[in-house]
This record gives sequence, structure tokens and C-alpha cells, in this order.
Amino acid sequence: MEAQFTHYKQEEIRSLDKIQTCEIGTQLIFDYVQQENAVFNIATIEEIIKAIFQVELHQREYLLQIRLAKALSSTKLQP
Repeated sequence: MEAQFTHYKQEEIRSLDKIQTCEIGTQLIFDYVQQENAVFNIATIEEIIKAIFQVELHQREYLLQIRLAKALSSTKLQP
């Protein structure tokens, strides 16, 4: 049971890292759009941001599942 809890904890950390990566990527795009006077296709930028958001949303849903499983496994560890 303790090994299972440790596994869930590691998965939680991985998922949080992926969410943070998505947030950083989105912020980098926003910063680029704000700072650059370059010509780019707004529709394409929007599609890229939406795609990153979908990955982030998927990871957040997975994180909820992992946290629930971790909580349930920790209650089983209690005597």
C-alpha cells in the first residue's frame, strides 16, 4: 500500500510539472505577441494557445484523479 501511495505522489509531481510547462509555454506566447512587432497570423496563435490549453486541461483532470487515488490509498494505510 505504501508503494502505491509513493507511486501516486510521483505521478502528482509529474502532472504538476506538465501543467507548469503548459502555463510557461502559454505565457511565453503572450509575451512574444505583446513585445514583438512581427507579423504573425492571429488565428494560428489562437489555435496554438488553445492546443496548449487542452493539454493543460487534460493534465489537470488527470491530477484530480491521481489526488483522489492518493487520498484513498492513504486512508487504507491507516490502522
